[in-house]
Amino acid sequence: MHPLTHVRDHRLRALGIPALGAALLVLPGCLASYESGPVTVTVLDAESNAPIRGAQVELHYTSMMCLNPPRGVSAETGSDGRVEIEEATFGGKWWKIAALGYITDLPSPPDGSPGNPHEFRLYREPEPEIVVVIPTGYVGPVFVDFIPSNAWIQDAPGSRQFRFDSSDNGYVPIIASPLIRRATFATRAEYRDGTTIARGGDASDRELALRWVGTCDWEGDRLLYVVGTSADEKAFEQLVLRNDSRGARNWDHAAAARVFSEAKQSSERTGVVPANAATAMPR
Repeated sequence: MHPLTHVRDHRLRALGIPALGAALLVLPGCLASYESGPVTVTVLDAESNAPIRGAQVELHYTSMMCLNPPRGVSAETGSDGRVEIEEATFGGKWWKIAALGYITDLPSPPDGSPGNPHEFRLYREPEPEIVVVIPTGYVGPVFVDFIPSNAWIQDAPGSRQFRFDSSDNGYVPIIASPLIRRATFATRAEYRDGTTIARGGDASDRELALRWVGTCDWEGDRLLYVVGTSADEKAFEQLVLRNDSRGARNWDHAAAARVFSEAKQSSERTGVVPANAATAMPR
């Protein structure tokens, strides 16, 4: 190498180091430290345990103000339902698992350290339908309680239509497999005499409908509805809203949880508990 070229390269490197440092100070972000390694992912049929061939496994990373997040990866399972992908030891990540004829899932990140095998399960289509059956003529709040179950099969393999009875005060306990819990917000309602109750989004303000109010927990397992008009919905909302420092009305999780618990306890005290609560797990 020519001596002048060596001197020039040395000077450029000397200038580049502080310039890089200055850029990192100015840029709105930081550099993350992480490692990547292979992990085996298995995708199974949730009800038969059979491996799913051709399932698309995607791993994506979410980053806030990070200059060097890991790149997302996508791969397809083989005949044994398995595929090996690269996974990084990076905090913000989310998975997407999809296969032809199956309900696409966005599961929570698997437990354990990167590098440990991961197993995901998909349910065959169609999406489940959940019907809440309430006393004929009932108008008022409905408390839908999805009680998590470790069983992957709901009622019978392949079942996708489910009916759950309400107590007289609108409390509806549901022993829920992952199939049901993934469709909690698809709930509809009807009276015991078979009369269908419209959904709030499909009804006018003055019509009787099942109207979504909110959730009592961060997991979305305890849901509040109202069967009634828009005015009934607003009246019930006043019980689960609070004023903030600026006087605005905001959702109050503590109040919502209290109202929900009172409805559950009232149902248990009367001794008239829906049949679908017979195996309910206490919590």
